Amino acid sequence: MVLPRRPAIRDKRRGIKRVDLNGSITYMMPRNWDGKGIPGAGLLLGDAKDGNRQGGHSAVRCFGGIGHRF
Repeated sequence: MVLPRRPAIRDKRRGIKRVDLNGSITYMMPRNWDGKGIPGAGLLLGDAKDGNRQGGHSAVRCFGGIGHRF
């Protein structure tokens, strides 16, 4: 049995598909403790924005944490 050969799938439209912006904030507290926040945002561009695989064309994210230095 000979299976038909599948053509190779190639994306001819290349370029920037996503732009991200991230930041970092650190607050030093007394007694070797610190707090950290990392906000960020991302934006899909071009054909990536039009695709149905993503829930939307922009995303906002935030991370927070507390640390201790020994």
